Amino acid sequence: VQFTKRAIHRRHVLFRKPHYWVIADVLDPLDDQPHEYTSLFQLGPGEARVEGGAVRLGRPGEAGMVLRGVSGGAPAEPALIRGQR
Repeated sequence: VQFTKRAIHRRHVLFRKPHYWVIADVLDPLDDQPHEYTSLFQLGPGEARVEGGAVRLGRPGEAGMVLRGVSGGAPAEPALIRGQR
């Protein structure tokens, strides 16, 4: 399999101790062409829902996690897929 590098990936991690983490993945294309990227997260069983343009994990009112995508400064459209093998 031949792999052609089409973008540079950078990951920024911020830990706002002890409250939360922010992880930002930035993909910079190596050409001037439009690109489409997809991020996939494998989640364990539990409460997960699409709400307010993000995937939220955990029960409302309790500590949890928020996954939010941004593309070119605009919010990305999240999707939640269950039971895939």
